Amino acid sequence: MLWMLLIPSALAANLVIEAKVPVEVWVSGQLMGELVRPSELHVQATPGETELTLLTQGTPKTFIVDVPEEGLARVVVGRTGITTGQDLPEPAVEPEGTQSQVEFRSTAREDVVLIIGDTRYTLAPQAILRVDLSHGAHPLSLRNGVGTVIWAQGSLQVDGDGLVVQVADGRMPEVAGGGGAFHPDQR
Repeated sequence: MLWMLLIPSALAANLVIEAKVPVEVWVSGQLMGELVRPSELHVQATPGETELTLLTQGTPKTFIVDVPEEGLARVVVGRTGITTGQDLPEPAVEPEGTQSQVEFRSTAREDVVLIIGDTRYTLAPQAILRVDLSHGAHPLSLRNGVGTVIWAQGSLQVDGDGLVVQVADGRMPEVAGGGGAFHPDQR
C-alpha cells in the first residue's frame, strides 16, 4: 500500500539522475539520496537553473542544470564521466512509425567519430548529437578523431524514447535512459 504513495512523486519528477557508479546527489544544497549501485533517482526540482552537486569517488562536482517546465533533465553519471541534457517532452499524439531520438553525449578529450550504419558523424569533446533512429539494431562503431583507431564496435539496440549514449575516448559506450543497449561484436 505504501508504494502507491510513491507513484505520484516519481511521475512528477523533472530531474533524473541515472548512475552507473556509486554517487551521492545534492540538489540546491540539499541531500536527495545516495545511489550505491546502478540505478535512477527521480527528483522534483524547481524549473530553471538548478545547482546539482554529485559526489563520486570522494570528489564533489557541481553543475548548473537547466530543468525544463515540460519534459525532464537527465544526468548520466557513468564510468567515463558525467553529462547533462534534457529529454524532449513527449508529443501529445505519438506519430505512426517506430523511430526514437537518440542523444549521443561526449565526455571525450578529443573528437570521436561515430559510424551508425553507413552514416558518419564527428562529435567534438563535451558535445551533444541527436539522431533519429528506427527501432531495432543499428551497427555502431566508435573511433578516434581521424578514424584510424576503433574503440568499440557492435550494435546499438533502440527500443524506446529517452535513450542516451555516453561516449569517451578509448571506452565502450554507456547506454542510459529507456529502451536500449549496446552489444559489442564477439570478435
